[in-house]
This record gives sequence, structure tokens and C-alpha cells, in this order.
Amino acid sequence: MAQTINLDTSQRVDITCRKGDTFELSLTLKDDASTPVSIVNENDSFKMEVRASDDSNAAYETTAGDTNDNIILSTLDATSGATKKITVKDSSGVDLPHADGGSAIVTDGIVKFAVTSSIMATRPAGLYVYDIEMTDASASNKVTTLIYGTFKINEDVSV
Repeated sequence: MAQTINLDTSQRVDITCRKGDTFELSLTLKDDASTPVSIVNENDSFKMEVRASDDSNAAYETTAGDTNDNIILSTLDATSGATKKITVKDSSGVDLPHADGGSAIVTDGIVKFAVTSSIMATRPAGLYVYDIEMTDASASNKVTTLIYGTFKINEDVSV
């Protein structure tokens, strides 16, 4: 008798957006009882990367900005003049994790991912892959992939 245990709780969500438009994605994180979870900002962090393929394990180059053509967009892009930056904010628009040492707690479970229109204008149209991970430092740095899928950037007519 075959037995299977599936520990992959992530959900596939394919995204289509337009080159040159502002990209905004809001996730509402809920527990098993469908209650929005509290995000203790000093502990929980989020990572989103859009890549040309899912078989490249090249790490994001954080020292001087990323030059890897496989990485299209990333939350790790915090360099001056960032060209691949995805911002992560709470529901009130404050960057996550909070710089105030985590005194603020988001109780509505909303996490927002955004890319400016000027950065989206520089990204090539095409079909890519992405995922969004959450790291909970209060649970021994437990990493959980929340969603994954294809990330399609459609060409824009107005430039």
C-alpha cells in the first residue's frame, strides 16, 4: 500500500501584468479558521522573485545590484538606482519588516507587493516564473512558499 505525505502547501497563482504599468499585488494571509493572521513585523519577512526559469539557482547579487539576466524582479533589490525592485509593505503602506524594531503589528494579515511603473517599463515582455516566500523568525526561521506560478509581462502600446 502506497502512502504519500505532501508537505507543499503553496498554491499556484498565475499572474499577468503589463509592461510600463504599476504592479500591485495584495495578499491576505489567514489561518485555518479563515481569520486574518497577525504579522509581527520584526519576525516575519517576505521574498518575491521573478525569474526567467525555475532551474537557475543563481543567488541574487546584493552588493552592487544584480546583473543576472535570469532574475527579472526581486524584493532583494534595495540598491541605489534599483532596476528590479519589488517593495513589500503592510496594509498601511509601511515597509516590511518595520524599521522600528517590530513594535507595530499588522493584524489584518495584508501584505502588499509593488513595482513602480518606471521599473516595469524596463522589464522585457515575456513569460517568467515567480514565487513568494514568508520567513517567520519566531518559528526558528521557518520558510514557507505561499504562492508560485507563471508571471507574464505583456508588451505595452503606449511608451
